[in-house]
Amino acid sequence: MRVLWPEDGSGRGTRSAPASPPASPPRPETRSSSRPPWTGGRCAPSRSRSTTTGSSRTPSRRPNRRAGPMTAAVPTLVNPEDLVRLYGEVPHLGTFRPRAVNLSWRGPTVMLRVDLSAFPAEVPPEWGGADVDTVQCHFQFLAVEDLALEEWEPPVPTASFTAEPLGRDRRMRVRVRGAGMDLGFTSHDTVHVGHVSAFGIAPDGTDGGPHLFLRPLDRRRFTTVPGPEEKTFHERV
Repeated sequence: MRVLWPEDGSGRGTRSAPASPPASPPRPETRSSSRPPWTGGRCAPSRSRSTTTGSSRTPSRRPNRRAGPMTAAVPTLVNPEDLVRLYGEVPHLGTFRPRAVNLSWRGPTVMLRVDLSAFPAEVPPEWGGADVDTVQCHFQFLAVEDLALEEWEPPVPTASFTAEPLGRDRRMRVRVRGAGMDLGFTSHDTVHVGHVSAFGIAPDGTDGGPHLFLRPLDRRRFTTVPGPEEKTFHERV
């Protein structure tokens, strides 16, 4: 089952059921728990070469990919490179502005489209000169269970994110709460990020205007946030 609750309510109640759902959801790849929290996964930014002056060797400074506190141990971003490129590290993700909640039986997954709480000090060349002031992205949670959406009355100006490790199978309990939103579920403790974009927030707080996407494929395909029928945007990162 696919259910999309965008902020403007245009997709409220939109459902499409597969002819025969899978017997059991696929389990995500298990990764070593020895990696520190909020470090990157397979797609790490390239390392800068060290500089040498005489006999002394001074390593070049690499960006810190550890985020501000979301929780002490979880979750871990599998592909943080887009956020690292913008902020020099993974920014604080304990609060954000929720825009949409998408549920899919594939996984099953929960996808949150959110506005981040801070704008980068320096923007990439793709955004240079544009009238943008907000960064938006998707967070995808895998192997979701125990889901409860107790409240969804957008617009939600800000919400807090907490994640508590369950101590088994690398799972966590997630809670997203704010004025007009109360969402809870359990999932695997790895999170994927995608569809990173910048836009100028409208006077009424909406995000329906032009978006400048960071990745080339997104830039070729989208200039705004597409409607709920665009599954490749709302269900994948």
